[in-house]
Amino acid sequence: MTNRELEERRPQGRSWARSIDGGDHGSRTFGALALAAALAATGLVGCGPSNSPRTVPVGESRPFVGDGVDAGVSEGERFGFGTNPGAAMGATAGSAGGVTSGVAPTAFDYDLPEGWTTRATTSMRVVNLVVARDPRAECSLVLLGGDGGGLKANVDRWRGQMGLAPMSAVEFAALDHAPLLGQDAVRIDFAGAYSGMGGEAMSGYRMLGLIAVSPGGSAFLKFTGPADVVGAEVEAFYALGASLRPAGTAATGAAPSADATAADTATPGGTVPAGTREVGETLSWIAPASWKRGGPRMMREVTFTTDASGATECYISSLGGDGGGIRSNFDRWRGQMGAEPLNDLEVAELPRIDSLGTQAILIEISGSFTGMGGEQVQDALMLGAVIALDDRTIFVKLIGPAASAAAERENFRAFLASLETVD
Repeated sequence: MTNRELEERRPQGRSWARSIDGGDHGSRTFGALALAAALAATGLVGCGPSNSPRTVPVGESRPFVGDGVDAGVSEGERFGFGTNPGAAMGATAGSAGGVTSGVAPTAFDYDLPEGWTTRATTSMRVVNLVVARDPRAECSLVLLGGDGGGLKANVDRWRGQMGLAPMSAVEFAALDHAPLLGQDAVRIDFAGAYSGMGGEAMSGYRMLGLIAVSPGGSAFLKFTGPADVVGAEVEAFYALGASLRPAGTAATGAAPSADATAADTATPGGTVPAGTREVGETLSWIAPASWKRGGPRMMREVTFTTDASGATECYISSLGGDGGGIRSNFDRWRGQMGAEPLNDLEVAELPRIDSLGTQAILIEISGSFTGMGGEQVQDALMLGAVIALDDRTIFVKLIGPAASAAAERENFRAFLASLETVD
């Protein structure tokens, strides 16, 4: 394994493992198991043939037995993005550079910048590119389940690789933003002596990056190299980031394929006829008529906005196995709202409703919501549900300003009741 692969595997193992089960786990063994569970988010990895329900005690902690990673499944497939249309030819598509043969296909389409070329993907790099005239200038996309340790922590980690001190809160708040794979990402631009994961520092380097972090999944697009080379490719880098999309997804402005499902063709920001059952990767649902579809988001089955302002959203995600434990996830959600963990009696008294052939455990949390980028929503309300299936755990969250979210209580319950598994 190269030093650069180690760099991508190691940075947030400890923090990320803590976010999954609330424990203090520093071992690489546990980190690998936790990551395998996160990569099974869509049920494509380690899933048995049955989705039959079973009773799971709220406080039970189950090991991730049977959730091994299928070596034949690409990194993108583990995140639910499907396979590259060019897979049969062993090619990766890029509009500027044509088709590069002999490179393992990724689960993404993108516009390859002119003068760039592809490299074989790795176990962590789902997109792997270099500037042809100077291969020291490297660009890669890495996906992680969960929040990856937090947005500012990752920005400061990259600054450390450039020999720079952590950002102040004011500097961090002033960072520009740009979209990356349907998520809001911060843009970074650092100059210094690049050392990666403790290697010999290379002076005169520059780093460009896009980091999108959320509890449901995180994306890291990173470009490093000699400052003069990177400086000449700034526009190309940001154009690449804007063009990245799940394989088979129509590029901006293009028409959807004729055989797309109802879930695929629902226009972001639009609605579907009332009572329409939409079909996603692993679940189907009937959304309230007033909800509007959001764009694709990593590690999410679907996202909706529920009010006219778009400030309140509801989404579905899933993790393999017990997802770290029902109790620990509730405690983590309460932490995001500035609330203390529940005691045993409060957990036992949480309401339940029927969903997916079993019971969904509901939670309602009021407080000040703090997002992974440090952004806050004062006087917020979170409606949450956890549904434990035999092979995976489904998480449904609705969050926004208190008045807006409270108005969606009945719609939220109806949405949960409508969920069905996809065969």
